[in-house]
Amino acid sequence: MLAYADFASALTVYLMSLQFFACALVQESYTNLR
Repeated sequence: MLAYADFASALTVYLMSLQFFACALVQESYTNLR
């Protein structure tokens, strides 16, 4: 159970960082288009 919770928390952190990276990338490309 502990390993599953650790994996879930790691996956959540990974998804959050991926979402932040994607948001920053879209924002940067949007500012470059203007």
